[in-house]
Amino acid sequence: TKAAKQLTETVRAAASVQQPGDVPRKAVVAICAPTRSQTAWRSAAATRVQTTLIPSIERTITAAERERFTIRLHLGISDDDAFWRQHAGALTAPAWLELRPSYHPAQPGRVPFNEMTRKAFDDGAEYVVRINDDTEFVT
Repeated sequence: TKAAKQLTETVRAAASVQQPGDVPRKAVVAICAPTRSQTAWRSAAATRVQTTLIPSIERTITAAERERFTIRLHLGISDDDAFWRQHAGALTAPAWLELRPSYHPAQPGRVPFNEMTRKAFDDGAEYVVRINDDTEFVT
């Protein structure tokens, strides 16, 4: 109806109006990587997430992009992964990169891609990219 259309336009216009002193809301980008512990890992520092993925994100996300976007790294982990349950909190990242581990029911032969990306979306992500935990961004 005409009234519903006007209401929609009004809400959109109101949402786009920035008042003096308002901090612009940044769009949220979620980088989603499933990860499973390896028997050789003894600490978070030894993981591919810490040695490869996080450093490559840090090298390739520009200052201008950090101004425009909130960047989150969502790690999809099986709920029976004792290593990650103990060590996920020990991962280190620059202050602008939010680390968000999430635990999903373990299912033989299945990686929780959908659950992990759904969690990112539910947490406010507007842009979602799905990668592996050993991915290295180069540009």
